[in-house]
Amino acid sequence: MSTKEKVSNLSTCKTLNYGEELSEAYLKALEQACFSKKAIKNCRAVLNKFCVFVKSKNIHHRRVNSAIVLRFLKTFGIKSLHEYPESDRYVYEVHLTMRSLLEFQSTGILQRHKIHSTIEPPAIFKGIYAKYAAWIDKNQLYVSKTKDIKIRDCARFLNFLAEKRIRAISKLQQNTIDSWFIDKISGTPTQAKDKRNSLKTFLDYLVQRKLIPKRLSEGLPIIKSIHKSRLPDVWPKESIEKLLAAIDRESPTGKRDYAICLLASRMGLRCGDIRNLTLDNINWNQGSISIFQDKTKNPLHLPLTEEVGCSLIDYIKNGRVESRWRQIFLTSNAPYKPFSKTYSLHYIVDKYRRLAKIKLPKECRHGLHSLRHSIATQLHEALVPLPVIASFLGHTSVESTRFYARVNIEMLRKAALDWKEV
Repeated sequence: MSTKEKVSNLSTCKTLNYGEELSEAYLKALEQACFSKKAIKNCRAVLNKFCVFVKSKNIHHRRVNSAIVLRFLKTFGIKSLHEYPESDRYVYEVHLTMRSLLEFQSTGILQRHKIHSTIEPPAIFKGIYAKYAAWIDKNQLYVSKTKDIKIRDCARFLNFLAEKRIRAISKLQQNTIDSWFIDKISGTPTQAKDKRNSLKTFLDYLVQRKLIPKRLSEGLPIIKSIHKSRLPDVWPKESIEKLLAAIDRESPTGKRDYAICLLASRMGLRCGDIRNLTLDNINWNQGSISIFQDKTKNPLHLPLTEEVGCSLIDYIKNGRVESRWRQIFLTSNAPYKPFSKTYSLHYIVDKYRRLAKIKLPKECRHGLHSLRHSIATQLHEALVPLPVIASFLGHTSVESTRFYARVNIEMLRKAALDWKEV
């Protein structure tokens, strides 16, 4: 009997403990699909809480439905099946598990990465939302990631309007926009500025369509953030070597992670470019990598060093499962597929940093992008000209590369004045 048939049978059987049979079927399916013990343990904890919840509410339906799941999610502060508090990892896991459970019940298919789908706008604003999303999608000024962010922020704003009982865009007032900034915008000045820019784009679109007066778009508060106010996060060279040495290169996951860390620390590739790297991007005969950068969409051609090339071959031959996907790097647990476009690969670097017991300053970020910062700084300290570094990193302007000159301590010492001269 197929998994789908087993799940469909759950709807016809009488259950004294609502949700428990479906939960057990779901957990068993996770085990059969070779999900990690940690993932299964986390899911079991969430599902146990769900079963306790429905018992306490005296619910006796035969099937788990979205209304009951939403009642459960609301106890965690989640107001919609399509949105979750991004900053809370535990709430993320709860939401992911419950949405996956509903999908599993209806289709018999495990979907453990569906939570990053577009946030749904309220029904009354779906028309204007769809038109705005189409307009943004056609706009050539924004890369795909920026487009996704602007569309998602638009949905959040429209949901906020619905919360405020605003039923038409034409009823939008300045005090409502001010409330959005007070209630919903938080984080660092840079993050707040990004949210403000998303709202500005949407309001400009509404002005263009003559749906709101121009003053609303012009009346947004100014949020100041100093461009590149912090220094780039740089690892000492010996720490990078300790990180690479901590990776278990005998396991399939280790082979993958080693190749990923080398691409970042030796070749300076961005996270998105590593995620998107395909078998077609490698020219083995010429010993080079050719890509279109995820951030800028500009072409980038880099020589493939022996060290990086050997790590890729080792993973592809001995660690990577056979797959229809052209992307080189796949998830280590079933269902095997490329990383989602929102996955930053931060966990991979942080995992081995902890294993290697590498201690970095508290203010220093230690994700994958910090390895790119590190190779750029090393090149500058080796007196490689800025235009060459810019070409290596795929920067469109040398001004972007000049950012890394700020941590070249030896060159700064030479430029410093003697205290007596001061």
